[in-house]
Amino acid sequence: MIGAGMVGVCAASWLQRDGHSVFLVEAAEPGRGASFGNAGCFNGSSVTPVAMPGVIRNVPRWLLDPLGPLSLRWSYLPAIAPWLLRFIRAGAPEKVRTQARALRSLVGPTLETLKPLVSAAGAGDLVHRLGHLYVYRSTESLERDRLVWDLRRENGVEIDEFDADELRQLEPALSRDYMRGVLVRENGHT
Repeated sequence: MIGAGMVGVCAASWLQRDGHSVFLVEAAEPGRGASFGNAGCFNGSSVTPVAMPGVIRNVPRWLLDPLGPLSLRWSYLPAIAPWLLRFIRAGAPEKVRTQARALRSLVGPTLETLKPLVSAAGAGDLVHRLGHLYVYRSTESLERDRLVWDLRRENGVEIDEFDADELRQLEPALSRDYMRGVLVRENGHT
């Protein structure tokens, strides 16, 4: 077995339950890879692919931002061009909907699948299912993410939307800069 992050450890645990002998190999400190990057979240609602309609419009801004999520060695552009074209095509609305359905089947049961392992480890007090609150500074910024929320709804993710007053009732200490919110109740964290 390779990897001592969340997925590797869970796969190893299930294999051990089936009577297999398992040996974990990790290049770095356990839990420092992808498991570290997700901030301890369990998001069965993460059904939106990276290649979304219009994402290509962000590329110039990302490339110009030294702290942005994208950098490119320009000499590598000819080699990466075929992949970039496939990425752009993958962002077509009908393909995005197909990818979202596939992602939901993979990540949707995350917490339910994890529950027996957490229980067997005696770590039930470390996993919480309180949901995740996404906040927006304006109605317009929420609307820019409308496809993301529609994809989640279409795939069985229940979400609640809140206006500014409802947000204050839900989270009184939240900055008044936030005017809209979306709560995904099914998500959890550790």
